Amino acid sequence: MQTCLKDSSPSPRHSSTPTPSNPPPSKTSRTSLPNAFRPGFLLQAGMPELSVDEAPAALGRGGRWSGPWDVEPIDVSPDRGAVWAVARRGEPVAAGGRAVAVLRERSTAHLVAAALPALAIPNHLVVSPKAKRLGVPLHDGRRHLGHLARPEPALVHPLHAARCLLLHTGALAHLLQALPKDELATLGRLLMRRAEAQA
Repeated sequence: MQTCLKDSSPSPRHSSTPTPSNPPPSKTSRTSLPNAFRPGFLLQAGMPELSVDEAPAALGRGGRWSGPWDVEPIDVSPDRGAVWAVARRGEPVAAGGRAVAVLRERSTAHLVAAALPALAIPNHLVVSPKAKRLGVPLHDGRRHLGHLARPEPALVHPLHAARCLLLHTGALAHLLQALPKDELATLGRLLMRRAEAQA
């Protein structure tokens, strides 16, 4: 009977030594560029955000829309498969909680969770109907914010939503979670480039 001896020498195919067929990674490759989001963050991107103070006083008075919100997978039917529910934190659908929205895609569910807190704070943005010497005035209640080149009254709604993202850490986290991981990495590199350009 012949005995087969296992070769303990490292296989060239898996060798870590650079060879013509196994060149070292390029220092200028996309994955090696500086990234504002470290790999540890990317691994957590699809998980619930950390417990932080994510609802300041202004949003805390917003009643049912202030959140915080969680996104969870649920099974509606065998035919449709898993869909995604947006529910108040601490009231999961799996435990009998009521979803405020049920979406077919996870990314859309995170977008809804990001947008809901904008309903919790009044929108005081106003575009003046009359242009002045510097342009069309933009106000936030009694505060003058600046001027627009043209009268765009519809701008107040997306601008309000964007400002609420700055006030609500959990909502901003949901917006980032809606991005695919490769796009999130691209965003991190873009932030690093902008930071370096402003330094």
